[in-house]
This record gives sequence, C-alpha cells and structure tokens, in this order.
Amino acid sequence: MKILFKNIKTRYLVLSLLAVVALVTYHGIFSTFYQQDEWQTLGHTITEGIGIITKSSPIVIFLGELRPLSGLMYLILLGYYKFTVTPAFIVAILFQIINATLTYILVEKISKNKMIALFAGLFFVTNSVSHQAVTWVSAIGTLPATTFILTAILSYLYYFDKEEKKYLILGLVSTVVSLWFKGVGLFLFILLPGMFFIFKKSGFTARGLVTVLKANALFLGVGIAMCAFRLGQFIFPSGPVAGYTYVAGNNTIIQTVIFRTILYPLTSLFQLFIPPADVYATAEVFARLQYKFLIPSPIIGLVAQTVVADMIVVFGSFVVLGILGILMYVNRDKTKNITFALVFLFLSMLPYLFLDRDGSYFSGRYYYVSVIPAAILFGYMVTWFYQRVPKAIGVLVLLIVGVYLLHHVQVIQKDLDIQIQYANERKTFLSEVKRVHPTMNDQTVFYITSNKKYLGEITYPFQSGLGYILETWYYDSGKIPKSFVSSNFLWDLGEEGYRSEGVSGFGYFEHLDKLGEFVKEGKISPDIVHGYVYNSNTHTLSDVTLSVRERLATFSGVFK
Repeated sequence: MKILFKNIKTRYLVLSLLAVVALVTYHGIFSTFYQQDEWQTLGHTITEGIGIITKSSPIVIFLGELRPLSGLMYLILLGYYKFTVTPAFIVAILFQIINATLTYILVEKISKNKMIALFAGLFFVTNSVSHQAVTWVSAIGTLPATTFILTAILSYLYYFDKEEKKYLILGLVSTVVSLWFKGVGLFLFILLPGMFFIFKKSGFTARGLVTVLKANALFLGVGIAMCAFRLGQFIFPSGPVAGYTYVAGNNTIIQTVIFRTILYPLTSLFQLFIPPADVYATAEVFARLQYKFLIPSPIIGLVAQTVVADMIVVFGSFVVLGILGILMYVNRDKTKNITFALVFLFLSMLPYLFLDRDGSYFSGRYYYVSVIPAAILFGYMVTWFYQRVPKAIGVLVLLIVGVYLLHHVQVIQKDLDIQIQYANERKTFLSEVKRVHPTMNDQTVFYITSNKKYLGEITYPFQSGLGYILETWYYDSGKIPKSFVSSNFLWDLGEEGYRSEGVSGFGYFEHLDKLGEFVKEGKISPDIVHGYVYNSNTHTLSDVTLSVRERLATFSGVFK
C-alpha cells in the first residue's frame, strides 16, 4: 500500500510539473487567432452543421473518411464559438498535458526508471519542432488522435503483462478512435503486432508468426480494410491534393515512395531534436562557405534549406544512431526499448510518404506523434550520460539539458509572438470592416485595398482569400448564400470575383481594374460596390465608396 501511494504521489507531482511547463510554454497561445485553414473549416462547419460528419455512408465513416470525431470537435469549437479561439486552445493545452503524461507513463512502464520517464515527458511537452499541432487550430485534431495512439500502445503493454484479451480489444478500439480523429495512427496496424516480437520475444518462425497473427486477427482485419481504403485514395485520387504527390500519370511514384521510406524517417530522427531555424541557419552558413558560386544566385537559400539541410540532418541522424548503438552495446538490457523507439519512429513517418516537402522539414504538425519515440530516446541518452559521469559533471549535464529544453520553449514563444502580431492586425482589420460596414444588403461587393503589401502582391493581412473570410464573417447576416461558402468561392489567396444566386450576390476585389471589367460587362452595378482603404500604420479603414462608385460609373482612370 505504501509503494502504491508513493507511485500515485510521484505521478501526481510529475503531472503537475508537466502541466505547469505546458502552461508556461504556451501561455501566449490564447492571444493568437485563426491563421489559414480554420476559415475554411469554420465556413463548412457553420453551413453544413452535423452534415459535415454524416454526409458519407456509415462504412466510409467507420473507415476514417472525413475524420468524424475531429468534425464533431470542430462543430463545437468553431461552429458554436466561431471567432473565439480560447475554447479551442484550452482543449489543445489539455491534450498536450494528457499526452505528455501518457508519454511519461509509457516510458516509465517500459524502462522502469522514473528519471528516464521524466526527461522524456519534459522533452515531449517542450518540443518546438512539433508545436504547430498545438498552436494551429486546424491541426489540433492530431492531439486527441495521439492520446488514443498512446492508449493503444499502453493497452498492448498491459496485455503482455496480464495476458487478458480485453487489453487487445482496448488497443483495437483506441486505434480506430484515433483514426476517427486523424489518420496519423495508421502505422499502429504494424507497430502493435510488431511489439510481440520486441517485448514478447515471439520468434520469426512459423509458430511465432501464427501466434502473433492469431492474437491480432481481428486487429489486422480492420487494419487491412482501413489502410487499403486510405491507400486507394492516394493511388486513385479524384484530383490533385495540395501538398501530396500526384500519383496519376507519374511512372516514378513507386521509386519515390521507396526512397522516402528510407529518407523521411532517417532525416526526422535528427530533426525531432533540433528546431528548423537552427538547422537552416547552419545550412545557410555551410552553403555560403562551400558553394561560393551560388552566393550571387537567388536560389542559394532554397539550396541551403533543401539539399544542404538534408545533408546536415542525415549526418546528425547517423551520429544519434552511433550514440544509441554504443548505449545498446554497453547496456544490453536496454536494447528492446531503444529498438521499440526506433521502430516506432520509423513507422510513424510512413503515413507521410505521399507528402511533398517544401524544405528539409515538414510542417511541424506532422512530427507530433514522432516526438513520442524521440522522447524515449532522449530520456535514455540523457540518463545514460548523467549516470556515467562524476556528480560535478552530472550537474553540468543537467544544466545543459535545462538550457536545451529552455531553447525549445523560447522557439515556441518566439513563434507565438509572431502569431500574436499577425492576430492583432487581423482582428483589428475585421473589426474595422464590421465598424464601417455593420450590415449587409442582398447584393454586396467589397473593394478593399491597403497601403501595404503583405504576401507578395496581396494587400490584406491574411493567408487565405479575403473574400471567403468576409463570407464567413458576415454569414450570420443571412445575406450570404450557403452554396458560396460550401463551394469555397473566393477561398484562394488573391482570388477576386462576383457571384449571384437568386436575389443574393456577393463579390470581393482588391484591384479596381478587375472590378471595372465586371462593371463594364454588366455583371455588377456600381451601386452595390462598397470601397474601403486600410491604413496599416493607423490600423483603420477609410470609406471611399463614393469615389470608387464614381470611377466605376464613368470608367474614369480605370481603363487606359
């Protein structure tokens, strides 16, 4: 009883520590705002309601199409709360704490060492490489998916201890629920049966394979169906999907996937420990020193962040593998846990084999699950160094680890500070639009420009089409047709245009000449145009409707 109480007390203290660290690390998150895809998710949620989940057949929904539980979560966090991000980020922080705690429990269970588990938990909760999964509303479906991934893994570990089939069933249920949030856990259909060979020491013999297949028959049956369905979506897509390798007509897709099967896990092994900005800064210096002929070229930055950065992280990964190899050689009893972490990390990158990279790193949200096995490796490496040096040097090791984790925290907070600046301007911009244009008519065309260019030639402070954002911003007025929002009209960055449906019409333009073309062709009457100019210095919107209508009516100064 005393030992049990001590374990409960220790876990309570660890949970409290991880919760405090998470809150300190992400305290600025509540001052941010929608960044990009949230607007589209919001638009579809408020127009389709529960239909966003139920519009497919039950079988397709079971197989994970439409991420039904994420859809339900967004139905509440976006559909109900709309333009308030606080509830979404409360959920994000809560799951971040839960996942860090489950990571601690997982590592403690397999290592039987609280120090290793503590280092792993702290690494997970402060990791900056994957913070986008927490700080981006559109990515928070990854967090509960990861919770159930960890639950599934722990269920199998408990099965190995107690040999009770209920834990296998819990593992299956947890895996399916995870996929209903997001498909990042597809690798579990390989990892969980594979754990029999790592932890149960089932041999790669006919008898051993039969034993594993028999224990996981139902699990593998569901896995084959769900994986085949997802694979079919990639091989036979209805059209190009942004960010993914387009399979149709590509004769080298098999070679590409095989190459990425090796490259993606190998590069990620080192990337999970080092923030992208650090690697890219090092790559930039290396590129300028080694490839001086590229210095005058504008592509030197691209070369540095792709080819050179890949060289650096591959080298770094081999260094990490070398350290782990020494650790396993010296401590044979740790071999199975480190092997598990490496297999876990390798498999966790497989769902992204069809995903193209813009640089050496993926977007941060794709690393979130992989941070778990990286945390296991981090805990083992730090503890191993600490236990093999004199106490005085051990204190130095802990200090270095503390500075390293603090650096990750600072990277997260720096990124949040940038997002807060964007958020303040975006919220001010929309508030100004509502101030100068509080009500909507049946037919409304916005002409909005500013004295500043934000992204390329874009004159508004958003990462998606302002026209679509205004549709969702004013949707509750009842003047915006549902079909406009559900069909993503004006969603693309820089998109301009006008559409009508019955007595309703809506349009957005930032270029007067394009608007003038619609007026000249008789598609738009100048009387429904409302013109505004945003001043990025004073953060105010000026009404220039009368002058814009006059120019449109006479085409003065528009067509030359």
